[in-house]
Amino acid sequence: MSAVEPMIYRVPHEEVRAILEKIPGYGLIGVDVENEASLMDDMLASEKDRIGYARKKVTENGADSAIFLVKDDTGILTINIGDVITIRIRIRGHRRFLNDLGLRREGNGTDKTGC
Repeated sequence: MSAVEPMIYRVPHEEVRAILEKIPGYGLIGVDVENEASLMDDMLASEKDRIGYARKKVTENGADSAIFLVKDDTGILTINIGDVITIRIRIRGHRRFLNDLGLRREGNGTDKTGC
């Protein structure tokens, strides 16, 4: 059995805020927030609290970059805010997410994201 290579899609950083509002509808598996400048992210107990905190940070600071990785039938949205905050959101409904956002791999199937 051969391993399936992960697929990476670039997400327009200006759309991240709107995406965070819709993301729970895609079968939220988990949310991880790492904020090097705060201990607040360590104190958040529920997925609802973590996604709310992620929305707040993106609203306050904007997103510098965002990628969507599909690996092992799970979609992972990774958002970076400077070198300080990293947000990772795992979802089940990655096919619908990709379709709804119109995200496509470019060219001949090779990764063109620069990641």
